[in-house]
Amino acid sequence: MEPTEPRRKSLLRWGVSAAFVLFGGPGIVGVYLPFAITRWRGAAESAWLRGAAIALICLGLMPLLESVARFVRVGRGTLVPIIPTKVLLVSGFYRYVRNPM
Repeated sequence: MEPTEPRRKSLLRWGVSAAFVLFGGPGIVGVYLPFAITRWRGAAESAWLRGAAIALICLGLMPLLESVARFVRVGRGTLVPIIPTKVLLVSGFYRYVRNPM
């Protein structure tokens, strides 16, 4: 079954946003730079410290993932500047901060 035009545009926006998050700014800053600096080798930390680090990373990913979803669903656009949103976002994290990511 062929997807409808609005559905196709929505899937395209999700794909562009996901690619930007993974390979654009957030992916470079959150994955590549730490890897380039540490090569994922650190001091031998305890299990509770590793657990706390994972919890903080997951907590920090929440604004990013919520922003991507809000850009696609509410703003009908993407995070990429060449495909901007069609609607100004003033809800969710964007109600309080202009760039919550």
